[in-house]
Amino acid sequence: MEPHMAQKQFLSRKEFGEITGLSPSSVDRRLRDHQVPFTRSGRRVLIPMTVVEEMKGKASEQMAQTRTEAQA
Repeated sequence: MEPHMAQKQFLSRKEFGEITGLSPSSVDRRLRDHQVPFTRSGRRVLIPMTVVEEMKGKASEQMAQTRTEAQA
């Protein structure tokens, strides 16, 4: 993650897509389906940085579980 991103509290849809590797249409679909929490500031959609941190935590847990299952 870029240094200036660590200081931000909210991300734009574009920034969220760049960080997560999701296409713009996938980001929009997740927002529309309420899979990703967001807030609005006028017409801007703002995604809390905590969402990215939670996604990274879940991904790490899944990778650890996969490794454990593979070793068993």
